[in-house]
Amino acid sequence: MDIKQIIQKHRNKAENKPETRGWDDLVSIIEGKIKEDIALIVKDFDKKLAGISSSFEKEITNWGKELQKKAEQELGQHIRTRKIEIKGDKGDSPVKGKDYFDGYTPVKNKDYFDGKDAEVDYEKITRLTLSKIGDLKDKADELVKKINSSKEKITMSSIKNLQEELELIKKNIRETARGGGVSKGGMGIWVHQQFNLTSATTSVSLSNNISANGTAHLFRYQGQMLAMNKDYTISGKVVSLLFTPVDGTVFDATYVRT
Repeated sequence: MDIKQIIQKHRNKAENKPETRGWDDLVSIIEGKIKEDIALIVKDFDKKLAGISSSFEKEITNWGKELQKKAEQELGQHIRTRKIEIKGDKGDSPVKGKDYFDGYTPVKNKDYFDGKDAEVDYEKITRLTLSKIGDLKDKADELVKKINSSKEKITMSSIKNLQEELELIKKNIRETARGGGVSKGGMGIWVHQQFNLTSATTSVSLSNNISANGTAHLFRYQGQMLAMNKDYTISGKVVSLLFTPVDGTVFDATYVRT
């Protein structure tokens, strides 16, 4: 007979005896007490079970770490104590002249020299130079023939400084016609002077003044025509250079003197 049945038996007896009517209150108190005890027992059991689970999980984790460490040590020891042999493909035999070379024998005076002065064949150099000059002359003659036989006309803009030189000549003619540098209707005397220049040369002095107010002239540097007020200026007989010449070059001055 369980607790509930015992309590019910005593409750039935109490119903037949008026003096035991407080029995119900006692039973309620006992039931409450029993429930509290059961709740405490369950709570304590859960707490102990959680502690056991946590402890077991920790032990399992530590055991796993120790097992991994031991496995790594044994694997490392296994690798260190055994020789691993790696074999590749057999491969083809190398071919001479393709995969390897047996060297090249150097040639004297080409790949190496004995330190002596080289012998210069001036006759050979002269023949080669003259042949090249002949080739240039032939090419120049061919160019002239092509120009003369061409149906296309050469424009003034195609020739460097041609327009400027023509304008200068026209100006000189006009100045001469007005009486500049003219002696009784005749044209002034043309003078040509050549000057050797260095990098320190900044000006040259002419022997005479230039007619047409200093415009009747043609100045060249190394054969290249120069432009007034761009490459030089004129003040009386002095020609001031607006550029720095190179050592060993020449300046040609062709002008009509007054």
